[in-house]
Amino acid sequence: YMEYEKNMEENIKIEDEKLGRNYFDIIRIKGKEDLINILKITKTGLINKYINDKMQNINFQRQLNIIDNALEEIYIKLNQNEFKNITFTYKREDLFNLIQHSTIKDIHERDLEGIKNIDLLKDFLILIKEIQQISPSKQMIIIEHIEHMISKDEYEKFYKQIKELTYNFDLWFIIPICIENYVCLDKEYINGINIINDIIYSLTNMETIKYFIESN
Repeated sequence: YMEYEKNMEENIKIEDEKLGRNYFDIIRIKGKEDLINILKITKTGLINKYINDKMQNINFQRQLNIIDNALEEIYIKLNQNEFKNITFTYKREDLFNLIQHSTIKDIHERDLEGIKNIDLLKDFLILIKEIQQISPSKQMIIIEHIEHMISKDEYEKFYKQIKELTYNFDLWFIIPICIENYVCLDKEYINGINIINDIIYSLTNMETIKYFIESN
């Protein structure tokens, strides 16, 4: 911190609790490439978590058992051979690996790169919702440069989807905006918003701000 920033150090609280580094599970999106990577299957990715959570659901167990039994029969037949020192092996975790090595395409079998940004964002929000329904957690989602990704009209619709999610789950969104008209402001949220610069200015209620603007 610079000297003038000392008063901003560790002064952010939620319900009187200081926010540490591990308070939130943070997801940061800087552009389309980050969105695509989130929606791809990787060992530590959100899609992989979604798959694992779904596969633990009892509704999948019957289908998994059928596939598991079929694969065991295949390997039994593969080992009916004349090899003296080698054998083909199969374990149930191999089935999970098979599913996790799936590829994700759009509904027209195209790569994710061909999907529009707004559609990627919509599916990203659906993914977050699905995961939160299965294993809730505190998540902060930071989306940068969104004004270069979607139009103003798309942003308004996207904002409404975000708002609905925050009503139902412990989700926090930070979307830095630098272009005019990419701001949605609700009466219920404006009171207490902090504008941080050389000083910290906290916004008051909408009526007071409106009166100030109209009077000046």
